[in-house]
Amino acid sequence: MGMHAAVTRQRADGTPEGGWYPDSRVTVAEALKAYTSTPAAVHHAVNLGNISAGNLADLVVLSGNILEIPPRQLPEIRVDMTLFNGRMVHRRF
Repeated sequence: MGMHAAVTRQRADGTPEGGWYPDSRVTVAEALKAYTSTPAAVHHAVNLGNISAGNLADLVVLSGNILEIPPRQLPEIRVDMTLFNGRMVHRRF
């Protein structure tokens, strides 16, 4: 929901029309970075924030590709699986 608000500047129901402060919208890719690699970098967590060899396997598997769907559909995306330190700690299906 936070990513949806950052990208559309609206609630999940599409209000307000046009969004709050529409000039403050970011792209889905920018919002994703704001939730992942940027906080890791700010905290000097060199083994977090992106998927690469040697990094901790803390990640989520989503029900759809958030980089390919229309931003208004972001609230429909569900977390299918969560991995923490390489171990599955949540599975929706």
